[in-house]
Amino acid sequence: ILKEQHVALGIPRHFTIYDRNDSKRAVKDALEKLGFDAKQFDPMKILGAISREKGDYVSHEQYVAKSKDFFSTMVGRVWEEYTAILRKEQALDFDDLLYVTARLLEKREDIRAIYTARWKYIHIDEYQDTNRVQYVISKLLTGESQNICVVGDIDQNIYSWRGANIENILNFEKDYPSAQVILLEENYRSTQTILKAANAVIEKNVVRRKKTLFTNNGEGERIA
Repeated sequence: ILKEQHVALGIPRHFTIYDRNDSKRAVKDALEKLGFDAKQFDPMKILGAISREKGDYVSHEQYVAKSKDFFSTMVGRVWEEYTAILRKEQALDFDDLLYVTARLLEKREDIRAIYTARWKYIHIDEYQDTNRVQYVISKLLTGESQNICVVGDIDQNIYSWRGANIENILNFEKDYPSAQVILLEENYRSTQTILKAANAVIEKNVVRRKKTLFTNNGEGERIA
C-alpha cells in the first residue's frame, strides 16, 4: 500500500525503512539537538514510548495534548524532532509501516476503496495479539462487506507488553455482529492433566467466552 500510494504520502516509492538501531540513533540525535543528555535519557526508553503510542494509533498531536509530566513532554518534543529526521531521510520506521498505512486508509476514502475492492476477504491469525493500529487497518479494509475471518484464543493474550489489545478479540462479535463463532476445543498437544489444570485456572477469568478444552491424549505425568 505504501509503495503504491507513495505519491499521496509524499515519499519515494523505494523509501528507506529504519530498523531499531537506525531509530535509536535518530532518537539520540534528536535528544542532542534539543539539548538533552543522551546518557541521562535512554534513547531506547523514549523510542519505546513513541512506538507504544503509534501502536495505540495515537498521533503526535494527540500525545502532546495529553502530556502532563516532564518525561511525556520531553518525549513529545523528541518525537517531533525524530519525525523531522525521518522525513529528511525519506524514511519510515517499523511502527510507521502500520501507522501511516492506517492514517492513509482512514483519511483517503478514494484510496481505501481501491483496496476494499481488491481484497474481498480479510483473514487474520492470532487475533488476540493485534494492537490498536492493526485493528484499525483490518476494520478499514473490511469495509461494508464485513467479510472477515479471524483465528484467535481469548485465553492466550501474552503480548500485552508489546501493545497487544485483548479488547480486539473480546469485542469482535460487537464489531462484526453477523460473524459466526466456531469454538475449537479439542487439544491435540497436551495431556489431560495439563488441560484439567489449565481449565481450572482460566475459568476464573470472567471476561471471556466460556469454552472447555478436551483431549483424547492420555492422563500424562503429574504437574511439577
